[in-house]
This record gives sequence, C-alpha cells and structure tokens, in this order.
Amino acid sequence: LGQNGWFGDSWAYDPSSRIPMLLHDFANNENFTGQRTDLTSSIDLAPTILGICKIPDSKGMQGLDLFMPMEERKEMVRKYLYFHHYDFPAKSMVPKHYAIRSESHKLIHYYQFDEWEFFDLNKDPLEKNNLHSDELQKETLDRLMEDMKSVRQFFQDNSEISIMAEEWRRIYRGPNARYD
Repeated sequence: LGQNGWFGDSWAYDPSSRIPMLLHDFANNENFTGQRTDLTSSIDLAPTILGICKIPDSKGMQGLDLFMPMEERKEMVRKYLYFHHYDFPAKSMVPKHYAIRSESHKLIHYYQFDEWEFFDLNKDPLEKNNLHSDELQKETLDRLMEDMKSVRQFFQDNSEISIMAEEWRRIYRGPNARYD
C-alpha cells in the first residue's frame, strides 16, 4: 500500500508529486547556488536547461527558468501548480483527477466520482485530514475552487470531466471508499 492508503504513483499527493532535482553549474554562476523552495513543475525543466546553456529566451514555453535572477523571478513566481491525471482505467487504477497546489493548500477533484479533497498543508503536511466538508474552511475552499477554474482555463485544459455512471462508480469505487 502506498501513500494516503492507495497503490500507485499518479496521485496529486506530495509524496507522489514532489521530486528532488540536483543541478550543478560548472561555471559557478551566483544565480545557481542554494536551494529553491518556490513552486516548480516538470514544465520548468526545459527552460532551466536552456538557461544553463545560455540559449536565448524560451518565450513560447509555459515553464520558468529556475536559475533566473531572483529579482526577475519574483514577478513570475506562480501562485499554483496544476496537476491532471487522465489515465483510467489502467494498471494502477488511479482515478482521473486534477488538482491545484499553493504554498499552503491543495484542492483535488476526482471528477469521475465527483469527490473532492482539500488540505491545509501548513497544518496537515501529510495530507491526512480532508477539509472539504469543514464549514470553517468554506471561504478558503470557495476561493480555491474559483482559482482552480481559472488555472484550468489558463492551461487550456478543456478535457472531458464528466461523472462516471452510478453502476460503474459502485464497481470502481472512488477515493472516499478508503473511509468506508
């Protein structure tokens, strides 16, 4: 059994989605030293490598050069990471879902099952306490749900997100089945 009670590595949970990356700059450029803690994504790899190789602007790319000088990066730091898993049914049977993650919160929508997970990553870094039904979190949750729509539009994610038929949902069982 894997993280958060599930098999597979295609989940939006941090243990599945956080990957350390080590790079070395043989020219000892001062922008390349230290540790980066801002939100980054695999789409940042190509612009970063192009930047290391001193290949001019990658304006057509959505990613950011992680070694860009900090004063330039401040304007471009992202508010959210976006994640979408499409592969279902498949070997690991991870349901289709999309998610946004900020520095402090994560919202996941398992759209085939119309199930949601919402985590306060500052108070619950292991993502064990789903706050989706917590009335005290309603304002934050509503804001994140609106932001999730905007992020999906920004990335032009127009994929089909319909709910699976009831008879299929009983067979496949969604993420909330962990709690049954």
